[in-house]
Amino acid sequence: MAQKELTLRHWLCTILLTTAMLLVSGCYRVVHLPYVYDAPRNENIDIAVDYTVHIQPNDLLYIHVNSLSDEAAIPFNQETNHSDLPLHEVNGYTVSPQGTIYFPQLGTLHVAGLSTDSIGHLIETQLSRGGFLTDATVYVRLMNFKVTVIGQVRTPQQVPASGQRLTVLEAIARCGDIKPDGLANHVTVLRTINDSIVADTLDLTSHLALNSPFYYLQPNDIIYVEPDDNAKRKSLRNDEWQLYGTTTSSAVRYAYSTIIYVRRIYQNTHNR
Repeated sequence: MAQKELTLRHWLCTILLTTAMLLVSGCYRVVHLPYVYDAPRNENIDIAVDYTVHIQPNDLLYIHVNSLSDEAAIPFNQETNHSDLPLHEVNGYTVSPQGTIYFPQLGTLHVAGLSTDSIGHLIETQLSRGGFLTDATVYVRLMNFKVTVIGQVRTPQQVPASGQRLTVLEAIARCGDIKPDGLANHVTVLRTINDSIVADTLDLTSHLALNSPFYYLQPNDIIYVEPDDNAKRKSLRNDEWQLYGTTTSSAVRYAYSTIIYVRRIYQNTHNR
């Protein structure tokens, strides 16, 4: 009799342990490493990539010409010379599909592939050579520099760049950071280059990401933060509690059925 009771207890303990393991596995979470955790401290990390933004067709440029004589610069500034134009035309020059803009007095200028600084220098040179302004200082800004951040961030959205440089970490920070169920070591950047889509995946937990040509963003880049395995499983169901409830109920049903089965065997053996 003692041997049979010991065997029954052994079975029950095994069932309970198995049930507990199923429940724990259903609640398992991955702990992510912090950003660039392996970067050397108190040391300089040289920037090995060119993060300069180069102008492409369909970009929108703001161009302002400064001169010692404000009156002499008026013909070259949209906001003062063309106040009768619609607002979207006053505030920018759209780069044509051929990569050109039409600038007052200078005519058609090819700007695709140039940086904003290079375009400013080009206009300064043309104004001086043409005898229009010899002391011109030209400021050029890209007006449509924005990127899109999607996936496991707190606030997926389009992020405008306030300056001429924007990094992946800055864009993600503007979206409220990566959520706990997002993978910081698997962030994909999609980029349009010469009518083709190029993709690269960054591991933001490693300092090696800082030297990727995709770490410094270009206009219209798309950043996608991939979900972890738990989030992928949850996405197959309508809500998180349904997943937990399904796992729990399955484990309970398994344990209950097994206990009934073991008791039945024990009772049949005992009645003999």
